[in-house]
Amino acid sequence: MTLQETLSAIFGQGADLSASQMAARAVILFFVTLFFIRVSGRRSFGQHKPFDACVTVLLGAMLSRAVVGTSPIMATIVACACIVVLHRIVAYLCTVSASVDRLVNGKIRVLVLHGNVDVKALRKGLVTWPEIQQALRASARTDSLSSRYTVVLERNGDITVIDQIRDNLMREGSYR
Repeated sequence: MTLQETLSAIFGQGADLSASQMAARAVILFFVTLFFIRVSGRRSFGQHKPFDACVTVLLGAMLSRAVVGTSPIMATIVACACIVVLHRIVAYLCTVSASVDRLVNGKIRVLVLHGNVDVKALRKGLVTWPEIQQALRASARTDSLSSRYTVVLERNGDITVIDQIRDNLMREGSYR
């Protein structure tokens, strides 16, 4: 039996795979995926930005097709390697160019400045008033908006509430 025949017996070909062939593919692709995650870097699974989510979604979708045999296993691995390398290149470009970073990751959007709501910014950010209230309850432990708060839509989609008075007190060293 040749090497190709042995590999074909273990991993199968096409979509007509036995359970053991799918299991063998899953084992191999588990380690391939782990390798790709390590190569793509910690940020791809830790930062939860749309740019990083692309890698997660694409790798999952493509590698699952290789497990069930709807895509050739080697072609899938090569395509995934291309996505991981592309992610690293774009991530590097983001670190050396502010304009590339802004293009890929967006920019923050100030939704409320010193208690004044920017309705246009809310619309552009697709943020509702109940989401602002939720952020106020979670961060500032209040439901009411006063001039002491600035609310920002972060680049990753989180809503941050900044308490100007507390921040000023902390800078002065009188906040405990």
